[in-house]
Amino acid sequence: MNTTITLLVTVTASLIFVGCESHRETVPCIASGPGAIQTRDIMVANIYRAALPEYLKLSPDQVRVDAGSGVADITITGVHSNAERQRIQTVVESLNVQNPKCDPARVRFE
Repeated sequence: MNTTITLLVTVTASLIFVGCESHRETVPCIASGPGAIQTRDIMVANIYRAALPEYLKLSPDQVRVDAGSGVADITITGVHSNAERQRIQTVVESLNVQNPKCDPARVRFE
């Protein structure tokens, strides 16, 4: 009798757990709604933060990357030449094309 009850409780708990997990896959939670920054957004921003200064040939102090919802916001400071700004914009746009799985990057100059 005790073994039967244990087995029944185990099977019931397993079915509830599997049902909850499959329900989680189909129903988005509140945190994944429009405008919510997710862990993936932060990870992509960290990658940009680490790689962009050297790739753009700028100092790390000149490049600030903020995680956005499905986008990385890049702020470049201390670049006043229009030709240099255009070069940076072109490089970032080519990165967006080359890496379609990454969040797109938006560049802003201050």
